[in-house]
Amino acid sequence: MNDLIHYHDFKHHLLSDLKWLEKNKGEWDEVIELDLKSIGNSQLDFYIGNLSSENIKAEMSAWLRSRQLYQKDNYKDWISENKGFREVKLSDDSAWTLRIIEKESFIHIHPSRYSTHTMRIKANTLKTVLCTLLFENIYTFIFNTESVNYYRDKYLDLSLVKVAGNHNELEAVFSLFTDKRINE
Repeated sequence: MNDLIHYHDFKHHLLSDLKWLEKNKGEWDEVIELDLKSIGNSQLDFYIGNLSSENIKAEMSAWLRSRQLYQKDNYKDWISENKGFREVKLSDDSAWTLRIIEKESFIHIHPSRYSTHTMRIKANTLKTVLCTLLFENIYTFIFNTESVNYYRDKYLDLSLVKVAGNHNELEAVFSLFTDKRINE
């Protein structure tokens, strides 16, 4: 059982976001807006590997259980011994950061910075890509500032990107989504 693991997969997991896009295609409502706001406004580490969220939690749960770290007191002591965090590698060699939070699901995990199968991106970049692909055809979308700016302005209340600006991160994240979707 993985109920003690808190993992915000929508914020940190490409395959989960692809499922979210399929489920919400062409829609916009308060729930979708709240989903996107839950991503926050800072940088984040985004897992782009092939493990599902369920696999990640199951592997993490098994790893912790095998070391008697699934009990809160044991886990808290273990985390505290290393400045409040630990790192664990999973079967695909991706590294995951573990912390403790004051919730029932006290084991907080997220992809580690610069880990295998992880990309560090800005939250507003991820929100822009997700919002744009909600309405554009994920199979044929080609990055263009006109479309991106339309969605940033109309739905996300974000500043417009400059036509002649550096769009490397935006283009890279769009490519992640369109390439992964096409190759599935």
